[in-house]
Amino acid sequence: MTVYAVIVAAMYLNTALGLVVGSAVGVLMFRLLRPLGVGWTVRRLAVGPLPDGMRLTSGMTGTVVVEPKEERKGA
Repeated sequence: MTVYAVIVAAMYLNTALGLVVGSAVGVLMFRLLRPLGVGWTVRRLAVGPLPDGMRLTSGMTGTVVVEPKEERKGA
């Protein structure tokens, strides 16, 4: 084997190992940290643009903070 073949083999193994380890870490993170759910994502996306819209329509130059409404539990 030439030096070039050894370098190519090392690059191939490094890439393969990185893909396998990266995939395993991704699966592990999804197992350990559960997704927050669709409801939380929808609330975050619905409330997110509100401060910008309020600031643009009112002519304010500062920061507007909008708190999401509390959800009733058990209802």
